Amino acid sequence: MSDDEVVQRITLGAIRVVQRAKQEARRLGADAVAPEHLLLGVARGEGVGTDALRHLGVTADRLDEAIGRGAPGAGKAGGPACQSPRWSPQARRVLEAACDEARELNLRLGRPNFVDTEHMLLGLLRDGGPASGLLRELGAEPERIRQTVIGLLGGSCGRALRDEQPQQWQQWVDAAVRLGAKEAKIISPASVVTAAWVRLKCQYGCGGYGKRLTCPPHSPTPEQTRAVLDCYRTAVLIHCPSEGEWEAIGRIVAALEREVFLAGHYKAFAFGSGPCELCEECSFEDCAHPEQARPSMEAAGIDVYATARGNGFPIEVVRDRSCPQNYYGLVLIE
Repeated sequence: MSDDEVVQRITLGAIRVVQRAKQEARRLGADAVAPEHLLLGVARGEGVGTDALRHLGVTADRLDEAIGRGAPGAGKAGGPACQSPRWSPQARRVLEAACDEARELNLRLGRPNFVDTEHMLLGLLRDGGPASGLLRELGAEPERIRQTVIGLLGGSCGRALRDEQPQQWQQWVDAAVRLGAKEAKIISPASVVTAAWVRLKCQYGCGGYGKRLTCPPHSPTPEQTRAVLDCYRTAVLIHCPSEGEWEAIGRIVAALEREVFLAGHYKAFAFGSGPCELCEECSFEDCAHPEQARPSMEAAGIDVYATARGNGFPIEVVRDRSCPQNYYGLVLIE
């Protein structure tokens, strides 16, 4: 594979990653460009791949330190400069993996077929080589990185879906507002971020843990939710501000799910916000309100913060009762 073939299908941002990787190899005295040099190239640049690393606290300086102390998978720094480093077989595999990631992810999200910085980053994860070891050393697990990338791509995914069939999907945005939401957006379910840590917030910090059929440990795990989300291409993310009550989200998404279902989208399913308050005490075995009781996004392992932000909605940590609050619900369409 020649250098021309390497950059044939990638964006300017990804080309710059390749160029910076060669510079990093020269700086570190390597005679070949390796996966860790590509990772440094992503970290020192800009774009979704770089933003994902920064979101997870992975910076070029931290990577340099990890390489210097011989972290798992790290190369060695400090040798004599090599002016024309070749491409190592491992680095070539990463570039090929980036092309595969671009093809699969762009198809999944309905995006144009190109290779950008985020695909370079995901290619490094798929390779499972030295760069993955560096990232794990810095606390960034592969699945967490992948979910962060997808979350950051969320806004443009929604735009692609709206452009695809505007009238078909816009009716559900309008319906959500009619039912009481402040605003709503059509999004790609791929932009919904799930994470294992979310359930810990329910288990350690919520007095409702285990008291409702819609709450952990009875609700879907993050892994189960991810598998469900991957069965869909289109969803509606619903936003209600603090002027309303969080219970309203549950009523809105349940009503919207019913409307979507009756319109022929038989896979329709809703996620609300907060614990179910339909009954004073949950019977568990025989739900009294099966048409309305739905798990909240967080109860199903969804990172509401990353999902909302990735799709252009406001949300911040509530530090005291004077802070504005934002509640979110989700309806999967098809």
